[in-house]
Amino acid sequence: MSMRLPSLPNLAAGLLLTAATSVSATATASTIDLALSSDIIEFQWQEDLGSDLSGGLTFFHADTEEHGSTQKTDYISADFLFNGTEGIVEYQMGGKIYYLTGKKVDGHGASVGGDVSVNFTKKFFADVTAFYSPDIINGGDFENLTEASTSVGFKPSDNAKLYVGYKYTSASVENIKEKYKPYQGIILGFSARF
Repeated sequence: MSMRLPSLPNLAAGLLLTAATSVSATATASTIDLALSSDIIEFQWQEDLGSDLSGGLTFFHADTEEHGSTQKTDYISADFLFNGTEGIVEYQMGGKIYYLTGKKVDGHGASVGGDVSVNFTKKFFADVTAFYSPDIINGGDFENLTEASTSVGFKPSDNAKLYVGYKYTSASVENIKEKYKPYQGIILGFSARF
């Protein structure tokens, strides 16, 4: 008997409904983040689940050129993170579950990692995020999946951020010699907390 994975829209709807239901009673604040380039759109939503815990969803779609042909990738993930602050440093660490589909590649699994943000002043910050999925926890579809990004930005108000950064994603796939690269490049973004 073979297992059939749900389609990306059904998976996205199911994850969104589950996350919204689980946080609706205890949520205290929400953050939305939109990042763009000529090849990618990424949307992130995160809810505070208490003083030290947050959960969220991420979706991105990329259309990139690889060896003269267009490569389309869709990625969705749900994360659960522990939050903390030490002086000017804010951090999150935890894990996420993900589903990625692209040209000749479909994969799902879990990854671990986190985010560190340094607030140099009330208006300027730098941020680094990294998640990694080794073979043992990624469902067997990838040998590994790496996601990383770095950005610098400006806060026009206490609840809004504008930033520019670099995003790197790659996956090692058993049947493909070269790494699968959903997106590597510059992003511009906006984040709002409400």
